[in-house]
Amino acid sequence: MWWGINNGADIQMKTAWKVAALALATVVVAGETQAAMFQQCLTPQGQVNQQQTQTFMQLMQANDMQGAQMISGVWYTEIPAPQLNMISYQYQSFQPTGNWEYRDKTCTAGTSFCSENQGHGQFAAVRQNDGSLYVMVNFSDMQRNSTCVGYFARIQGNTFMTNEGAQFQRVQ
Repeated sequence: MWWGINNGADIQMKTAWKVAALALATVVVAGETQAAMFQQCLTPQGQVNQQQTQTFMQLMQANDMQGAQMISGVWYTEIPAPQLNMISYQYQSFQPTGNWEYRDKTCTAGTSFCSENQGHGQFAAVRQNDGSLYVMVNFSDMQRNSTCVGYFARIQGNTFMTNEGAQFQRVQ
């Protein structure tokens, strides 16, 4: 009780509130750490790519919530690499908050050999005058750290296609 009539329940309530406050503080700090982690775009050698970093920061500051909402969801694609006799089965998740994740499974055709990867980061999606989106992702995974990639995407219903020809289907 709030007035100290039942000390056992009062202590349990105070403890529960402290745990909840600590959990919330941990989430806030983790979010700030993740946001700080994706402030720069790095080259494969770990050097800052000034041009990509500047572009990414400008897009993040533009804060086009309607663009982010258009692409939010989980998307699936299959990316063939016939020259390597491989295919990548890939899921990408765009969250309205600007968080981005991917996971893929790349397999060699005709064999049971597959490798799996996953990564996370942040994205910005800014609407263009022609109705397309410019999407830029800053991500890290097992092989890359704060790598930035950008492309134009056109969304029609539950499909989006990039200017590079990749076609994704919304699965969630």
